[in-house]
Amino acid sequence: MSDRTAVNPAVPTRFRALQHRNFQLFIAGQLISLIGTWMQTTAQLWLIYELTGSAAFLGVLGFASQVPMLFLSSLGGYVGDRYDRKRGVIATQSASMILAFVLAALKLTNIVNKWEVLVIAFLVGIVNAFDVPIRQAFFVQMVGKEDLPNAIALNSSIFNGARVVGPAMAGFAIAWFGEGWCFLRPAFRGAHPLQGARPVDCGDVHDLRSRPDHLFAGKIFLVVRRGAFRRGLCGDLADGRDQHADPESST
Repeated sequence: MSDRTAVNPAVPTRFRALQHRNFQLFIAGQLISLIGTWMQTTAQLWLIYELTGSAAFLGVLGFASQVPMLFLSSLGGYVGDRYDRKRGVIATQSASMILAFVLAALKLTNIVNKWEVLVIAFLVGIVNAFDVPIRQAFFVQMVGKEDLPNAIALNSSIFNGARVVGPAMAGFAIAWFGEGWCFLRPAFRGAHPLQGARPVDCGDVHDLRSRPDHLFAGKIFLVVRRGAFRRGLCGDLADGRDQHADPESST
């Protein structure tokens, strides 16, 4: 059960997930958070090149930030199924905010070096390995099975929109204020998803953590990453979950 009380025919089908108040709160913070993430990523690449003058270090930075996703995403999905997802989102976003503040402080005080940038990028990658699958699995609690494909599609649109806007904003910020202030602005991005997640009420939604498929969060993460937003594929995942539903729910 979700927080949507009735279908509003005036709302286009492509936006029906926005009829859920919980999803509205969450997606607003998500947009600001993703723009900040891309600003930070762009500024990190610029900073590491400025410090080293080496194109190879750009590749090393990209590897350091992405390799944790490869090895830890399944663990992040397991955590998302076993523990409270709302608290998980708040914890990961808080960790991202702290790391951004540290990087901004290092740059603004002019004591940053290439190894510190690489270590922080690696730590951010670890945080993202837990944050992304937990956040995607959180959609089920906010919108329910019926509107899940639409919620995933809207999230993908938000992600790609931020992918365009974030680097552009970072370019202006670097030119006008420098990398340090560019890191400082994304540091505050963590407050927006935190504000969006805290009011979300999951009390009226089925508790999926009690179900035996511990990789469901990981499945949703893979669907999002591969861009498979058709109802067919998402419906297959949802139907698979429905097999574990309580007998009382089917009567």
